Amino acid sequence: IERLLSQIKRESGNDLLATGVSAISDLALTRSVPVKTGIVLLNEALSEANDATSIIELLGTPASGKTQALYQICIHVSLAQTATLQDGQRVDLGGSGLHALFIDVDGKFDVHILAQYMRALVKDKLGDQTDKETVDGIVNAALSRMHVFAPDSTQSLIATLSMLPKYVADSGFNKSQCVVLIDGLGTHFWYDRRAANFVTMKSRRATPAFRLQQLF
Repeated sequence: IERLLSQIKRESGNDLLATGVSAISDLALTRSVPVKTGIVLLNEALSEANDATSIIELLGTPASGKTQALYQICIHVSLAQTATLQDGQRVDLGGSGLHALFIDVDGKFDVHILAQYMRALVKDKLGDQTDKETVDGIVNAALSRMHVFAPDSTQSLIATLSMLPKYVADSGFNKSQCVVLIDGLGTHFWYDRRAANFVTMKSRRATPAFRLQQLF
């Protein structure tokens, strides 16, 4: 993860996502509390991203751990900051207590794996005071703050990003209480490129016939 995060680059995504970036900006404008991700280098990168339109992109080769890093972020975003045990003692969980809007373009998200990782972390935080009922309560509360979307095309992705502000408003929580995460932003790149090339090639082939038709 440290090697992956050392490759973090920042650039504008306005040209790619168009109205989607504006939608994300609308969600981020009012958040002033730092987001805890469980990853020190990423926390530092987020603290430096003061512009509401900033996008932090994790780049890496296939199977380098990008999706696993997003699981880690989801856990720390959705987990509560603290937990109160039966004896009244409060335990720091290291979470943010925010809503995670996870956009699964890649189709790899597995809530069962997320819950498994989350339970392991909670048990580690609670130590000897761990009991199944307490752990399940903490994990279920965190999972209730997970919102998963699965767009199956670039057009669907842009539409999903555009409707996020309305979804947040309709869901009853404040837009400053959520974090947007996208897995597999470039998943449909080659499909889109092939479709564009096919349309261009078809158009060029049709042009001479079309011109010939205009002569008669």
